[in-house]
Amino acid sequence: MRYGNLLIEGIVTTHSSSTDAVNADTLAFELGSADTGNADGGSLTFKPGAGVGTGVDGMVSILPTTNGASVFAFYDDAGTEFAGFKAASTMAGSVTWTLPAADGSSNQVLTTDGSGALSWVTVPLTGYVNVAGDTGTAQADITNDTLTFAGGVGITTVASDVADNDLLTISFSNHSMTEKTAPVLADQIVIFDSEDSSAPAYTTFTDAFTTLNVVYGVTADGFVVRTADDTYASRTITASTAAGEEGLTVTNGDGVAGDPTVALDIAGLTAGSVGASTTIPSYDGTNNVTVTPAQIVASRMVRGTFVDGDLTTGTLAIAHSLNVASVLIQIYDEANQQILPDTITLTDANTTTVDLSSYGTIAGTWSYIIFG
Repeated sequence: MRYGNLLIEGIVTTHSSSTDAVNADTLAFELGSADTGNADGGSLTFKPGAGVGTGVDGMVSILPTTNGASVFAFYDDAGTEFAGFKAASTMAGSVTWTLPAADGSSNQVLTTDGSGALSWVTVPLTGYVNVAGDTGTAQADITNDTLTFAGGVGITTVASDVADNDLLTISFSNHSMTEKTAPVLADQIVIFDSEDSSAPAYTTFTDAFTTLNVVYGVTADGFVVRTADDTYASRTITASTAAGEEGLTVTNGDGVAGDPTVALDIAGLTAGSVGASTTIPSYDGTNNVTVTPAQIVASRMVRGTFVDGDLTTGTLAIAHSLNVASVLIQIYDEANQQILPDTITLTDANTTTVDLSSYGTIAGTWSYIIFG
């Protein structure tokens, strides 16, 4: 059928018009104006009754071919390309979508309520964020955007899906970096300001070592000590040189070959005489001190005097703090002549008993000296 309008009502099962263009299995309606003889305009209207083969009233059916589901096609202006709709090869069940009553707003999308009713909705941007960079901003929208992490010099980024877990690994590496086999003090390094981490800067090794509290300018081997702000010096442990023989030796004083060792050099001392000014190192229980031989002797000697009234049945008990098991005791009479006591008894470590009963009643003041 060429030109004019065509209204089909009810069920059409046969076709016999000799004026319609019928080619093999194709039925074509070319609609337009019969007066002008062109195919522009015209309309094709279906007013269905009961659906063919379905039993559903008011349905236009496009049955499948032997090759599969049929396509409902809309051709472009040139009549060469088309946009079409077709059913799935196998449907889980029949479904009918009801279109919205009016067009939606800009950027709205068509969605279903799950029962076949379609409507226009605005996709909320909740959960979307804009991605800003140094040179631009990626706007959050409803399209499928890809956020790409690009590594710089020495930094690699690897995106992977391991055991259903999306993973982005950012790591430092020698990728695209040239190895510096012999760095010099003039080479530059990156430094981050602890007060403002957003403003990194670069400097040289020389400036960094000079400015920071690090060991710089120390060329000698051994220990290094901080003597002032940004000032360091080398140190070493040495034996005293105040006198020829101090009795100390120091091994590995700079610590380079191992831990320093300080020892007494008793074997290296030269034998000498002991005089009144001779000092001997000693420990008093709290500190290291020096004492003279006379002080040592005095610390182990007890002097005292007594009269006849101090005797008990001719016996003198002398208390001291020598805390020894044996002592040397000397007794002197009133004329400072040494006499021999009858007996000497060590009552305990700090008590010595002297028997003088053979001398009867003693006259004047006598004295004793005890060495422990």
